[in-house]
Amino acid sequence: MSDQPQTGPHITPEMQAIVSIDQKRGKIESVVEEQKDRLLKNACGYVRSMTPDNQAAFLARTVSALLDDKLAECFTSPEGKLSIFRIIEETLATGLELGKHAYAVPQPVKRGDKWIKKARYDVKRQGFHALLCGGDKPLFKDLRWGTVYTKDKCSIDGETGKVGHQIEIGPTRGPIVGVWVQAEIIMTTDTTKTESEFYPIDVIHNIRDNHSESWKKNKSGPWKDDPIPMAEKTAIKAFCRPWVDVKDALAHTIYGQTEDFPRGDVNMSRDDMPDAILDTALSTPDPEPGETPPGAEEAPADIADEVESLSKDAPDDDGKGLF
Repeated sequence: MSDQPQTGPHITPEMQAIVSIDQKRGKIESVVEEQKDRLLKNACGYVRSMTPDNQAAFLARTVSALLDDKLAECFTSPEGKLSIFRIIEETLATGLELGKHAYAVPQPVKRGDKWIKKARYDVKRQGFHALLCGGDKPLFKDLRWGTVYTKDKCSIDGETGKVGHQIEIGPTRGPIVGVWVQAEIIMTTDTTKTESEFYPIDVIHNIRDNHSESWKKNKSGPWKDDPIPMAEKTAIKAFCRPWVDVKDALAHTIYGQTEDFPRGDVNMSRDDMPDAILDTALSTPDPEPGETPPGAEEAPADIADEVESLSKDAPDDDGKGLF
């Protein structure tokens, strides 16, 4: 037997980076805890109507979803961390559940000669239904949509606005023709109006070609991986445009920050935490050479135990993540 003392696992730069990211994630959690009252004050009526326990559970699920490993690189820059916190604000303000109604994905952004990752908030098709038919001020009583293929039979009644869609049952339905959207629009407290619209696939692809940066640059992204959901979401957004007030926060949630819907022009009527203050709260500055980093007095001399703990706590990657 060797008389050499036993040592812990060899610590690689990658392991150091994992611990560093985990510390930054912890910073997000602590800021969320400190700002809980502000977050709940800005929350939609659905969230505010929950019991305190359910509010805490909703907030915990939101934070947990954003600590997913797919978003790890978003914690390595101040702008990335800001984007994570803004999604938490947006989730409570809309009441949309991450994973069920919406999702977050890392998006590369170039800053100077460097690339960073920011978290981008996207609403799912089910989220559009929840957002437009529920919430504090629903626009629609109901919202339906469907993708039409060449072998299907589809028609829209000009008088009633109702859609008749007969789906072809067989091994293939042929190429996609387009997407229809039908909504029961709330006109007054007691009256509704049914309207429908059909969007040919060429029109949908034209919107994609003009507005999707990932598609324009590399023919990649969700339009390549999930073309049907993206086509349906595009049709839903186009249908809703005449009914959504551009000054309403709902417009920002549905259409994002674009030339047509800049966040600065939106009447958010919310007490969002200013970027400068939030940036300071989230910051975990790297120490200068020879300087003791904040909190180091409580940390172990080496990070072997922490790496081992992180390894034990890490979930199995079974490909069934939220995003």
